[in-house]
Amino acid sequence: MQKENEDIDILVSILRSIRHNIWIIVWAMVISGLIAFIKLKFTPSIYSAYSTIKVSESEKKGGEKSDELINQISTFKIKSIGEHIELMKSYYMNSKALSFNSDIFKIQYFQINGYIPTEIFQNIPIRVDDIEVFNQNIKGKRILLTPNGDSFTLKIEHPITERIRAIVSEDESMQFADREFRFGEQISTKYFKCKIDKLSNFNYPIMVIFNIDNRYIYDAVIKQNLSVQQLDNGYSQFIKIGI
Repeated sequence: MQKENEDIDILVSILRSIRHNIWIIVWAMVISGLIAFIKLKFTPSIYSAYSTIKVSESEKKGGEKSDELINQISTFKIKSIGEHIELMKSYYMNSKALSFNSDIFKIQYFQINGYIPTEIFQNIPIRVDDIEVFNQNIKGKRILLTPNGDSFTLKIEHPITERIRAIVSEDESMQFADREFRFGEQISTKYFKCKIDKLSNFNYPIMVIFNIDNRYIYDAVIKQNLSVQQLDNGYSQFIKIGI
């Protein structure tokens, strides 16, 4: 009986403590919810793909065209899987891979969801063709295309760090002239010329990034996202390549 009374007293004490500090608890819950919401809202979606290869002497026989990338490794006298991994990470090997199909990296398309750009790979409403770059600094810039019927405007979206740097240094930021362009026609700016076709109707901004050449694609896109590692904690002949 005495133990039950002690338990009741403890419960009453806890309830009194909660009642007196209810607003602290409520605000803690609200702040935690806001932090979780902001993190989910502003964290971009990340997509990944990977492949696994086996490193062995049998690979050095050569093969079909689909094995050309692997056959490139056989031209080197590699003594360990660690050297295979470093070679896979190198610009040399990645430039060989890009020579098969670099189109998917040369131009990236993004849809703006709230404040977060999400890269789109299918059902892209526009296509950029016949690019000729006049100013190499345009590579990697976020170019915002806003449609208006059969025409569109272009604007370079500068990160806040670049905007602050431009203000401090009094430099003029890269930007397009205030004008409209038409879909399906050759357009020319002081940075590049190209043709932008409209493939389907859309009424939202599309962000376009020009990466253009293999060296820039490797440095700006592939290098920071490429993962090459040996499986089974370094005791396997298998290498997992992911991006």
